[in-house]
Amino acid sequence: MKKKNPKTKCKQICDKAQAAFNKQQNKKTREQYIKNFRKFARYCTSQKGVKDVNELYSNKAIIQSYADSLKEEGKSASTVHTYIAPACIFCGINMSEIEKDKRRTAEYTKGRTKEGKVTQGDKEKLNPKYERSVKIQSIIGIRREELKRLTGADFYYDEQCGYYYVFVRKGKGGKSQKQRIFPEEAEYISQVFSSVKPEEKIFSPEELNNKINYHTMRAERAKSKCLRCRVRAKTELNE
Repeated sequence: MKKKNPKTKCKQICDKAQAAFNKQQNKKTREQYIKNFRKFARYCTSQKGVKDVNELYSNKAIIQSYADSLKEEGKSASTVHTYIAPACIFCGINMSEIEKDKRRTAEYTKGRTKEGKVTQGDKEKLNPKYERSVKIQSIIGIRREELKRLTGADFYYDEQCGYYYVFVRKGKGGKSQKQRIFPEEAEYISQVFSSVKPEEKIFSPEELNNKINYHTMRAERAKSKCLRCRVRAKTELNE
């Protein structure tokens, strides 16, 4: 009987994993998981002699070996984290159980451009057509796909904690979350969200059909929000 070559074994493992990752609601996350899992599957079949997908379940050692090999290749901590994430999910291993370097903000390169280079997105950021999306993103700071899903019903005031929030549906990994809005920003956001019906989308497809780097704006908002929260906490403590 003819033995199956590593490529065939790899494909069988990937097909099994793809069926599992198809449950991910976010399309980009799903595609990224499948793409990175293929790298892991190739390593398992060609370097570790894995013949059956059942050998991977709860196999912490093989993921650790893969992570170590990525580090030896010179991959950054951020890249190692990204590559092993789908392997951990599929094999049922908690990411914290794998020894690896901590990711650092300075390593992240997604959405960055060379200093001084003006991109199409930079130009579109000044276009009145996209002015509303730019201003709202500078306040909320979420992903492009999450901006597309915002509706008139997603802004509210939580009387229990005394904060304004924008409810973000189906974020990364299909999880929903709340984005806090500061009081001085709430008036503008309230006007925008109340201008449409509760079930209507805040943005038209045309408003978000651009090359604007919303990802960088999201990171800038996160830094600003963190700083402002610390300042407010310190002020309230002194009072």
